Amino acid sequence: MNGGNAMVKIKDVAAKAGVSVSTVSYVINGKAEQIRISEVTQKKVWEAVEELNYRPNMQAKKLKTGQAFSPTYAVLWNERANSNLLERFMSGVQEAREKEKLSFEIVIYPYNHHTLADACNYLKKSYCSGAIWLGVNMKDVEYAEKQDFSIPMVVFVKSEKFNSVIIDDEKIGIIAAEHMADCGCKEIVVIQRVKFMDDAEGRVTNFQQRCMDLGVNVYIQDKEYEYSIEGGMKAAMEAVRDYPKVDGLYYLMDIMAAGGVNWLSFHRGEIGRQVKVMSHGNAIFSKCTYPQITVTNMPIEEMAAEGIRILSGKNNSNVLEQTCVKLPTTLIERESCTKKRWEKY
Repeated sequence: MNGGNAMVKIKDVAAKAGVSVSTVSYVINGKAEQIRISEVTQKKVWEAVEELNYRPNMQAKKLKTGQAFSPTYAVLWNERANSNLLERFMSGVQEAREKEKLSFEIVIYPYNHHTLADACNYLKKSYCSGAIWLGVNMKDVEYAEKQDFSIPMVVFVKSEKFNSVIIDDEKIGIIAAEHMADCGCKEIVVIQRVKFMDDAEGRVTNFQQRCMDLGVNVYIQDKEYEYSIEGGMKAAMEAVRDYPKVDGLYYLMDIMAAGGVNWLSFHRGEIGRQVKVMSHGNAIFSKCTYPQITVTNMPIEEMAAEGIRILSGKNNSNVLEQTCVKLPTTLIERESCTKKRWEKY
């Protein structure tokens, strides 16, 4: 199934399913339960829709109701990701809408690792003009790449099949290693394994290698932690316990680093001079901890804007061909890991 068939009409779906046109209309417009259409009949309709690759003419439908046509983009939101990610994403979407003077609608479809198949089926049956996956990991992408979608897709990891907007994960590790070394760290513990999250192997490998080049000892805390502030607190506690000489903690995501900073501030004191913390992300809570967290920036607003430009054809590329946009990696230095002696604590 490579594309929607514009010649297929709703009456063709009805004939294929052996039901009336009105029944098909109720099912595909989400009114099946309201009309009390049986699950068996609904299944027949959706099977016919998929087999015929039926896509209703949304522009014609809106014109009939007096609405101006604008595309609808689905945002598949991974519930495992922190909610601040969605907030920042929508800010980037709005920025692209205003800057490019675009007209479109957004529908958010939440899913988790148990309902990935449902999310894929939703995209196959929906009337959306394109989709962006937010908070997706490599396992999700590998599963999705085996599916057949008739709409352009954008993911925020490198993909062989979909359009992608990415950052240089390996460069992130190098920048972090060099900064922590410049800040005087000699014994760094990496909090590597996070539940339901990719291990960011390239980032960790390059961080470790660059530290070795700079004469910094690196220890991998090879334990799995929850992707949360609580998980970061536990990781800090166990890192200090397991490596008494530690003077630096490197987290993969800043929500966990916030937990580490809190634990160290409360239990160790003088965090700015004893155990320095660095991470990746730049979510709002990385600027609301005490001390604030040094990060390599995950530019989710810019990534969202690029995703919208790809779907709308505003990035000077053909959305029917695979596009990959790589954004630069930047460092944001704050008090948790700074070259200056921090005396405010």
